[in-house]
Amino acid sequence: MVQPEEYARGIAAEFPDEGGPVILVVDVPEDIIARAINDWFPLSQGLIQFDPGAGLEELLAAWPTLQKRIVEVSDE
Repeated sequence: MVQPEEYARGIAAEFPDEGGPVILVVDVPEDIIARAINDWFPLSQGLIQFDPGAGLEELLAAWPTLQKRIVEVSDE
């Protein structure tokens, strides 16, 4: 499994003019997360994917009110 820092560095390398690697941490309510979890995307995989009909609409509606923070990642 790729660590979040590694993933952020990889994305930043693909977009070198975007300011460097960061991780966006979002506190998503459990009821919205529950809508995204299914047999194809179990919580145990360590990634939550929000798709149409599987939590995406609820996430978009809640987005303006969700707590977010940016964690800077070193370029190493």
